[in-house]
Amino acid sequence: MASVRPSRGGKNTIRQANAMLLSLIIPTFDEEHSIEKLLKTVFAVPIEKEIVVVNDCSRDQTKEILEKVKKEYGASPALFPYVKNIVLIHKTKNEGKGAAIRTGITHTTGDIVMIQDADLELDPHEYPKLLEPFEKRNADIV
Repeated sequence: MASVRPSRGGKNTIRQANAMLLSLIIPTFDEEHSIEKLLKTVFAVPIEKEIVVVNDCSRDQTKEILEKVKKEYGASPALFPYVKNIVLIHKTKNEGKGAAIRTGITHTTGDIVMIQDADLELDPHEYPKLLEPFEKRNADIV
């Protein structure tokens, strides 16, 4: 059985029943030392996901690293079977984490939205545990 969910972009997405898409928003600012490790860790988590990275006008090499990682993904999507899409947003003005998250939300299409800070404070390997209440239909927010 499939379900249709209107996305924020106006298109309907069709997914098999009980298969949820995680929209992961990653706000970044001057994260050149951690962003590549974070993304590769997130890629490996066995949950179907889209990744929306909002670069909040970083002054370091964050933008270049993000573009490199996205290019690697585009060249070999089979290496990242759990990643359905990567969206990069490069803001031209630094407006803070809250604004970056709000910008990211407008680009999500998943059933569940999660925020992942680039400093790995939240271990991506914990996603399955965090998503468990949704899968059991016991929660709307965690």
